[in-house]
Amino acid sequence: MSSKVDVVIVTKTVDEVLPETINGLKTYPFQKTIVIASKDSTKPDWCDILKIDKGKLGKARNTGIDFANSDYVCMVDADIVLTPGYVNDLLKYFQNSKVVAVGGKLKSSIRSLYALTKEQVFRGYCKVHSDLPCGGTVYRAETVKKERFNDNLSGGEDHELHTRLKKKKYRVIYAEKTSCFHYFKGDMKKEIFLCMFSGARTGLFSSLVRAAISPFRSLIYVLTCRDSVYSLFIPPFYVTQWIAHVIGAFFKEEEVRAKMRALG
Repeated sequence: MSSKVDVVIVTKTVDEVLPETINGLKTYPFQKTIVIASKDSTKPDWCDILKIDKGKLGKARNTGIDFANSDYVCMVDADIVLTPGYVNDLLKYFQNSKVVAVGGKLKSSIRSLYALTKEQVFRGYCKVHSDLPCGGTVYRAETVKKERFNDNLSGGEDHELHTRLKKKKYRVIYAEKTSCFHYFKGDMKKEIFLCMFSGARTGLFSSLVRAAISPFRSLIYVLTCRDSVYSLFIPPFYVTQWIAHVIGAFFKEEEVRAKMRALG
């Protein structure tokens, strides 16, 4: 008998949810499909609940969790595509009562050098730090309802929650042998501006420290992901990200946001 699982999709608008993402929802008999949009949207036939929440990403995720009443919640971003057997495979780990979050490997649906390198950066990070991105992760509902995401975060809300959970001796598991698909959209220019924006928010000191250790950390990621030829591109990619963070720390958030809007 299938475990009861609700799925929560957080997106800007319902129209941004990819057709492949919607189709992927058929790979498991979810009890409810809950969509949290930050802009006014019309409820589609494929979802059970649509709620508009114009708060930050962490708050939107909490809103979705509040509507869930199953044993587990699967977070699916608008560009995540679940695969057959994915949810069932992750649910097996919850036999251990200390396990509160399990996610699989995010495989790139896009075959560009940028996307395939970013896939390896994500993979290396997850393996080395035993952490997960929120998209494609299944949570034990009772625990995540209690601990919650940080309402004030619009990025890194998953890492912040998982860090708190692990400090309380809960287990967060990266199940690399189980994978779903993710659209790693963008290019290196947009990546640099996104990192600059993050640097403008986090400040110079933190960015400088992480930039200083980025060459060493990127080499660890390469060794961890050495079965993929694309791991060789991790060092220049990862170091460039953190240099962009440092540069962004010299600008105001609105200045970087304006540059991002100019890129389209």
